[in-house]
Amino acid sequence: MTVAADRRRARAAPRPGTGRARRRVSRTRTTGRAASAVTYLGVAVVTALLTGIVALQIGALRANMDAGAIDANRRAVLIDVVNQQAALARQFPRARVDEAARTYGMVIPSAGAYHQIVAVAAR
Repeated sequence: MTVAADRRRARAAPRPGTGRARRRVSRTRTTGRAASAVTYLGVAVVTALLTGIVALQIGALRANMDAGAIDANRRAVLIDVVNQQAALARQFPRARVDEAARTYGMVIPSAGAYHQIVAVAAR
């Protein structure tokens, strides 16, 4: 064997007469001891915060559901309006309306028939 191997072996073994050998400390569990008030308070605070977060999430989900229902209702109303406009256009075509207007004397004059009136305030 080499000298280096002998040194490593010598370091690994505790020295018999010095009393400096490390003793392994046994750890004990603290079961049976009541938790402190700070621990209970911390658990209560975390519980309250988590409950608040869950309540906010539920509120946001309900608001999204309501917004979706309102959006669907708005789309239905817009479709109904377009359908009613189409029905009116079928019942009263533009030519028929123009003919009725000429019959009752409600013809729109041509563009050259308009004259601008200049009004000046009295002094």
